[in-house]
Amino acid sequence: MGVIDGILDIITLIITGIMGIFAGVLYGAVIPVGNYFQALKQSIDSGKAKYRSMIKVMKGVYAAEASVSAEEGALGEGHQFASEDYRILNDAEEPAFQAYFFKRAYEDFKNTYETSRTKDKISSMTEELRMKKNFETAARGFYIVRSSLMRSLVIVWGNIIRVVFSGVYLFIIALASLGRYSLLYLISFIEKFHRLRGNIFTACPYCYEKQYLPYYICPSCGAVHKKLTPGRYGIIKRKCCCGNRLPSTFFNGRSKLKSICPSCKKELNTREAIPLCIPVMGGESVGKTCFIYSAVSELAEEAERNKKWSIGFLNSNQQAFYKEKAQLLKNGVLPLKTPKTKIAAFNFLVNPSSLKERLIYLYDVAGEMFEDETALREQRYYEYCSGIVFIIDPLSIHKIADKYKVSEDFVNSKPSSMELNDILDFMLINLQSNYGIRADEIINKPLAIIINKVDVFNLQDKLKEKMPLDNEGEKNITDFQSEICKEFLKGAGEEKFLRKLEYRFSNYKFFPVTILGQLDGKKEFNTYGSKEPMIWLLNQLDNSIFK
Repeated sequence: MGVIDGILDIITLIITGIMGIFAGVLYGAVIPVGNYFQALKQSIDSGKAKYRSMIKVMKGVYAAEASVSAEEGALGEGHQFASEDYRILNDAEEPAFQAYFFKRAYEDFKNTYETSRTKDKISSMTEELRMKKNFETAARGFYIVRSSLMRSLVIVWGNIIRVVFSGVYLFIIALASLGRYSLLYLISFIEKFHRLRGNIFTACPYCYEKQYLPYYICPSCGAVHKKLTPGRYGIIKRKCCCGNRLPSTFFNGRSKLKSICPSCKKELNTREAIPLCIPVMGGESVGKTCFIYSAVSELAEEAERNKKWSIGFLNSNQQAFYKEKAQLLKNGVLPLKTPKTKIAAFNFLVNPSSLKERLIYLYDVAGEMFEDETALREQRYYEYCSGIVFIIDPLSIHKIADKYKVSEDFVNSKPSSMELNDILDFMLINLQSNYGIRADEIINKPLAIIINKVDVFNLQDKLKEKMPLDNEGEKNITDFQSEICKEFLKGAGEEKFLRKLEYRFSNYKFFPVTILGQLDGKKEFNTYGSKEPMIWLLNQLDNSIFK
């Protein structure tokens, strides 16, 4: 019986071994394939869960954190916005879903490869344990052969499967990504070309910081998108963490979203129009604030007559603010003295809602700032200003002041106490010290020099004596009146001032202006010539504006 049992054991071992060969080959071929696709599904599901968790954390941070103060004015004095409306995440992540083929697809590819390799190792170890468990049974031949073949095939065949399937997977990802990346580069090029061609940037009218783009606000959840441009979160549009889809480019409505300054967090409304930034400079009491409202008022009236171009405002609040100030000025009520602090720039649009739309920034620089280098340094708009308006009070010139200072009209005109050369020197020193302008460098920014109060003591008539007739052309009129103004200043002993202008500026013109003139004792102010320097200056900056 012992011999027969031995023979039967050998036969059983051979038969089970043969069966183990088939099972080992089959299992060794199938298991790596199954492991790879299980790893693929697991990686995708894990990526989705991780991303949903991240978005959930973002929403929680937004709900708990408000980084914009309710005490900061959104549209200027008297306008505020609620702090809970705008919520900013402290890190660099955007509150939006990443486009799958820009990052997550490659993360899933990597995770699938590593997970499938781990699963193959686990399958091999599991099979080895199964063999040891059944080593003493009658079917040990089956388990020994199957386990040996399967573990060998899982290692060899599994590596082949991973390489082949990963290659196919990567090819599919690359093929699907190719069109998206091509579109991304095309749209990004159009976006950058548009901004570079128009020199478009964001200039905050409150803190004066220059930015590439503002932070944009999701209208649904109030999340702040710090970089709403074509990229990994979307090319034409992106999906906010709340599910709302936001435009990511200038041509599909991004500028219509609410936005805030990245620096001071005050609300902006730039419309992504081409900015033209113009500081209005001069000594104390030369009429800078009055000039701004008077010039815009005359430009608006001229636009109504001309019809070839138009004037507009960023919103109804700014329009109401302008109308109120302009009407008070016409009624003989002077604006408040400009404080020696940062004040919001005055904005208006030329040719709104057209291809020639330009956003004008007028900066009212307090005269006292020219005596304070620190305060002057804070006026960051010099770094990116397009042109300059320089206002002269002729009654601040000693030769003219000595002649008329006994007159009651001289006192009523409130002459400025600052000398022309001092103001010009402060401006040039500021440009040299803080903005990289060399002491011998010629400044190419256009400069409109306004001689104000020319109505006092008939100075206006004296300046107009040699003016050409209208039929000689507007250009000739501008040149002639500029020459007359230069002669007037030369006769007043300001040769040094004129030499500095000639030496440091390549493009400048003089303009006679009356901002607070009064006729026949009337209380209302009569303005003259306020729009001409602005039209000349804007034409120098962009000659397509008024065409």
